[in-house]
Amino acid sequence: MASPALTTTQLIQILGGVATASKAPVDIVEQTKQWFHQIASRDDLSRNCTQEAEKTFPFDVESWFWALSQWPPGYGDGASALASLTIAVTTLREHSRRNFIVSKTKLTRLWETILEALNCPVLQDTWVPSRSAQGFLAVPICSITQDGEIDELIRLHVWLPDGNRGNPDFSIHSHQPFAQSWILAGEGTDHQYEAYRVAQTADATHMEFGLSWNAGNGLSRSYSTHQHSSVVAPTGKLVRTREVDRNIHRRNDSYTIPAGVFHSSQVLPDLLHATLFYFDSSRGFVRDAPILGPIKGDAFTQIRDPAGETPKSLASYVQLIRSWETHMEEGREYARKAEWERSLRAFTSGLSLCESPQVFRNVKRYRGLVFGELGNTNRRFGRYEVSEGLLKQACLELQGSPEYATFNGELGVVYRHMNRLEEAKDAFQLQYETAKELQLESEACRAIGNLGMVNYQLAEQSRDDDLLNLAIDQLQERVDRCDRMRNTVGAADRESVLPERKLSQIEVWAAVGLARLSLCWTAQKNEGEALKAAESALEHAKNTGDPTVVAISRFFYGRAFAMNGQHEQALEQFNAQDGCTPAIAFCKEPSGEHNEYLRCLVDAGADMDLLDDQGYRALDYAVFNGDETSQRLVLEGLRHQFSSEPDVNFMLEQRQREAKLRKGYRELFQEKLRLVLLTGGQDCIKKLQIAYSEALAADKEKDSMFDHFKVISYAELLRFGRVPRYSDGLTRRFAISNEAEKKHFVIFFSYRWLNPMKGQDGGTPDDGNHTQYARMMQAIENFLEEHKDVDSKCLQIWIVSPL
Repeated sequence: MASPALTTTQLIQILGGVATASKAPVDIVEQTKQWFHQIASRDDLSRNCTQEAEKTFPFDVESWFWALSQWPPGYGDGASALASLTIAVTTLREHSRRNFIVSKTKLTRLWETILEALNCPVLQDTWVPSRSAQGFLAVPICSITQDGEIDELIRLHVWLPDGNRGNPDFSIHSHQPFAQSWILAGEGTDHQYEAYRVAQTADATHMEFGLSWNAGNGLSRSYSTHQHSSVVAPTGKLVRTREVDRNIHRRNDSYTIPAGVFHSSQVLPDLLHATLFYFDSSRGFVRDAPILGPIKGDAFTQIRDPAGETPKSLASYVQLIRSWETHMEEGREYARKAEWERSLRAFTSGLSLCESPQVFRNVKRYRGLVFGELGNTNRRFGRYEVSEGLLKQACLELQGSPEYATFNGELGVVYRHMNRLEEAKDAFQLQYETAKELQLESEACRAIGNLGMVNYQLAEQSRDDDLLNLAIDQLQERVDRCDRMRNTVGAADRESVLPERKLSQIEVWAAVGLARLSLCWTAQKNEGEALKAAESALEHAKNTGDPTVVAISRFFYGRAFAMNGQHEQALEQFNAQDGCTPAIAFCKEPSGEHNEYLRCLVDAGADMDLLDDQGYRALDYAVFNGDETSQRLVLEGLRHQFSSEPDVNFMLEQRQREAKLRKGYRELFQEKLRLVLLTGGQDCIKKLQIAYSEALAADKEKDSMFDHFKVISYAELLRFGRVPRYSDGLTRRFAISNEAEKKHFVIFFSYRWLNPMKGQDGGTPDDGNHTQYARMMQAIENFLEEHKDVDSKCLQIWIVSPL
């Protein structure tokens, strides 16, 4: 949908409201007004329009933004900020009035424009936020009144994670004008109510309260943009209310509230929530718009004091959480695709934001959520000690929240993989009890299935038939709960999970529950039920889009075939490639249990050399996780598989060396140096050099595998014409002065040798066509084209290659 055109008349009108809201100096406002008139009188702006039909006055939004990019040198930053803010506000206004959807991309651009204006130094001294009776801090962005009533008003509303949510006695309120909200960050729930007057106190739930404002000259019913306080006073009018609607709103959502409709906003006390809120009387206005309060309540005064916060500080908090949410969304999306390496990078970036200097006072919940996701991700790599510590920290910081149940469940899974079954059972029991207390159906479903599995394992150890029967009952309860939840997805959900994602998660839990049931049936010598359960598990797994879940389900289906004497059908499942194989899945998360499954695969002659969709083999995961048993089993399988090869020993040694290199790269570059890069700063390269040197000094194995921080200049690499080997002697230690460092830029390349390191010349890092070299040079050229501020003469290339 095309953007609405903006006329100079509209922009000048909104400029007046922006000036009122920001208390901008008169000379800056006048300068901004002159600029709008000058642009409107020129034809170069219309020539910039993208379509012939648009090359007429008024101009579209993109053309106005283009004009801003040509801001004249003689005009000040304050006028530029006002002009950009005016264009952004007018764009929102016209989208609202025409019922145009503000896309995710457009909302991001408009917010970034508003953010830049809120950071303008010229406007900092006069622009102040105020505390609302609803608990949020409001920054007026545009305010236009007529005869003491709101005509148009746009504000930034920010609920800080400080527990301040206003006076709950007066949470239900109505607005005189029609309102529309665009969510910038966080999650909030809007409750709408129906209210009607009653005569008797016994029939009433609330009393109506009238609202007045104090702008420094006494109370008035006339609205003032900048207030010292507000007062609600009882009117004696009794009403009865009932909730008629409830909707959860998240980032990039938008919703409207008709004039005079009662509603309340609910935001968790430890979360930041931010919206752009637009009041527009042209779409509806009700003069009598009361607040609802206690039946026997007294007058209440709300002081507008922002407690030291400024528009700049509030905007920085919002931007911080928007960035944090982006990293978390990326991490979770990668996790849903089982791309755990990318997931780990995204969550690490989120954690770095929680430790940045711009962070607000209470970041406990955000840090806890990242710890939990990092714990989950590290578990997928089989790093159980690391995962345990992260999950414990997450549970410590998230007590009393739904995530407390979630991450206790994750902790139980870690304990189960570490064969600490009693601790696992305790963690799952705590997950189950917390889920029931908070009425979290999905967590209760997950917990009962986990309890079933740990009871199965305990039953296998003790040969306790009663415990095995309990495990079957609990796993069947898991499957039954999945069926019930699947039938209710789409209705209002108290757990705030998008329906399609929840359906996928339900399929995962169903697949896992049925696969484990097949184990129980096998233990009871009931091969028919075991095959039936395993086949059903695979069908559910295929609906998840998670290759690891599919691979594990294929193993249990193959195992059921094998236990039934159908070995060819078993191998079909063991060697199936759906982005992951059973062997790879078990090497990702090594444990005593999974090593037993690996032994089953090796004995059955399963292919141990298959690749997953990330380009890794089972041996890569086994080496990365440092589990000697899984490495030994995979190597045993490979040795049997390639027994006819003339030099199988050399081949296996080479595979192990390559796997160790990939492990070292992942640990060193992605987990240590990436954190340094994310902090940025002019001394970033120096800090990177120090961190790299310290990491190599602390680990002899890595020091033997990786070269020191050596670079080759872009010009030298261009002249050399191919990827240099270590023995070519072209790289040098990176060492520059502090002053010179400010000009230098380093590009890092990691690559895999295309030809094996065997023979007299030690192999070559590229093929005969110099394919990798061409890709590197193209990437550098694209970078220089996009980043004009980087001087190619100061560009250094850090290429990591085997010694």
